[in-house]
Amino acid sequence: MLDSTDQSRLARSFEDLRSKLLDLTLRNPMLSYRPQSRSRKQLQIIDDCPEDVFRRLGAEDFALELIALPEPADIPADEETQEFISHLSYLKSNDVEYLARLIRQRAPERLASVV
Repeated sequence: MLDSTDQSRLARSFEDLRSKLLDLTLRNPMLSYRPQSRSRKQLQIIDDCPEDVFRRLGAEDFALELIALPEPADIPADEETQEFISHLSYLKSNDVEYLARLIRQRAPERLASVV
């Protein structure tokens, strides 16, 4: 059995090792996270305390009401027409310059997932 001085020494050693393992730089996506307004891969919690949300999600009988926000009003009315949406879709699938730029933007992601 370890005495109290050995236990405190081990606790300090573990804490030192733990801090070395943590990446506290901006390369850590959990620290340098920037929410995107149009992303469908994130959940934005509004008007609630994060600690309360965490506590409720950890409870066995949790209840968290999710309500979708309305679409932003900054979309011009002419861009909501079916004609515009159809033409935009056509251009996105046939515009060589757009497709090339899209491939260049995604290339680093593909390389990172391979490595």
